[in-house]
Amino acid sequence: MGNTFKYHMHPDEYPYDKSPIEFDPLYGFPEGARKQKVARVSYAEIESMQPPLEFRDYCLHKVFEYKACVNENIPFFSRCEHKMHEYANCEYEELYDRMKDYERERRLLLRRKRILQKQKEKQQLMTAS
Repeated sequence: MGNTFKYHMHPDEYPYDKSPIEFDPLYGFPEGARKQKVARVSYAEIESMQPPLEFRDYCLHKVFEYKACVNENIPFFSRCEHKMHEYANCEYEELYDRMKDYERERRLLLRRKRILQKQKEKQQLMTAS
């Protein structure tokens, strides 16, 4: 997400975008309010189709639908524009979800830092008096 410099300067405030999520993904949500994303393409399908690495993400099923449409409608590729549009929308929504998850993780890190800082100040006051 472009925050590598910020991460190296303040690792306790900014999550590293390549690291796994530190906090529970359901923390702060009412029971059942957040659905877990499940890949719609099996590993066997990925192995058989051998898509390029840049397409291997949550929206891979949309790529397969687009490729099937192109194969059915050769040479009239314009008939598959709606499938390409669906793939682009899926990619946009996935990026938006990742950005929201990153921001949520960052805010939870800042919250944890504030709580620890308050606890430390309280301990210093207790020891000083």
